[in-house]
Amino acid sequence: MLGDAPLSYSDVPKFEFATQVIQEALRLYPPFWMVDRMAVADDRVGDVAIPRGSMVIVYVYGAHHAPRYWQDPENFDTERFTKANEKLRTPFTFLPFGGGPRGCIGGNYAMLQILMILRDLLRTYDFRLAPGQMIEARPMVILRPKHGIRMMFTKANCHHVLVEGVHSHR
Repeated sequence: MLGDAPLSYSDVPKFEFATQVIQEALRLYPPFWMVDRMAVADDRVGDVAIPRGSMVIVYVYGAHHAPRYWQDPENFDTERFTKANEKLRTPFTFLPFGGGPRGCIGGNYAMLQILMILRDLLRTYDFRLAPGQMIEARPMVILRPKHGIRMMFTKANCHHVLVEGVHSHR
């Protein structure tokens, strides 16, 4: 375990379960729920002709929720992102940072930042969803909660461990 040492990118493999949790959260609620691209040449997708200069919208949220690619797509299931299941996934169905040559070059850095924040939060606080709220998505430029999300934080009296595929308390 890292103790109080700063997290570095070489530590990320130790946080396999935490990474699965983050990936599943990004699948369900991708911040960039759609992205646009300009066709640089004439192209075709199935029966649809795409003329050069056309604006093409990639519906990331739709790809992440498609029953064709995800079993029970509306449920939170970290097992989708185990190493074994990752190999079975259809390419370009999980796009929280885009994909291909136009994928976000900061995707790995973003994952490291999310892990760092999560690790610090779990070391310091126990938290749970405040009762009596309706959480709805608000799709604008980025997908965000329509009314925010209220959480209840209490000082942690134990250390949480998010390593080696298990979430346990110490």
